[in-house]
Amino acid sequence: MKEITQEPILVEGLPAGYKEGSFPFKKDGLYYLTFAHVFAEEGYTIGYATSDQPMGPYQYRGKIMDNIHNGTNHHSVVEYKGEWILFYHSWDISGYNKLRSMRADYMHFKKDGTIKKVIPTLRGIGTPQIGDTIQVDRYNEISGAKTASWVEKRNPKGG
Repeated sequence: MKEITQEPILVEGLPAGYKEGSFPFKKDGLYYLTFAHVFAEEGYTIGYATSDQPMGPYQYRGKIMDNIHNGTNHHSVVEYKGEWILFYHSWDISGYNKLRSMRADYMHFKKDGTIKKVIPTLRGIGTPQIGDTIQVDRYNEISGAKTASWVEKRNPKGG
């Protein structure tokens, strides 16, 4: 991008406060504008607003996801095989806000078009089927398991 061809347009109907990383999408004729929203007492959350027109005005509808360790800000939304997925990042694995991990969780809509609040998980999307190879953290009844890496299994003496 070398130049701007027109004046910026103020997006109306959004709540006060710092917002960044907006991500628009359309579902069932309704336009959604999602954005990282900072609440002074809470930190980053993911908020959203809806409109009948892509340029607004928008009506603020609330939060898609609450703050988790100040790391639920930049995100995107994708429809894949009839399911809606919220992609976002977190740094609770690294403990460092510049070393972020990608997360994904399913997002669901109510009949009136509002979004049900997404509860962040480490598990993410997908459900294993019978016969699938699964990660240990995806098996709910396991406790105190010991695992070996692929290298250890293939070469138990380390040679």
